Amino acid sequence: YTDLRELLAAESVDMVAVATAGVEKGSHHFEPAVIVIEAGKDVLVEKPISNRIEEARSMVALAREKGVRLACNLNHRFTPAAYKAKDLIEQGKLGSML
Repeated sequence: YTDLRELLAAESVDMVAVATAGVEKGSHHFEPAVIVIEAGKDVLVEKPISNRIEEARSMVALAREKGVRLACNLNHRFTPAAYKAKDLIEQGKLGSML
């Protein structure tokens, strides 16, 4: 899909992850997050939640009002600790993964 509203109308989704490029390469999440929240769906945005504190507060307030979950994550996939964990898993040193 290239249109978020089209996706929400056509598919049965429980949540949407928003990882858009934009201001400072990846931080313009306000518009798509609001569309998802207004549709009554949970939403996960990549950090930062917004470059504008007013927008962040607005998203939090709207999610609370609509009774949906809004979360912001910080991906640590490429940190030294993540690489070490990957190595340990691949070497079988952590046992079976669930």
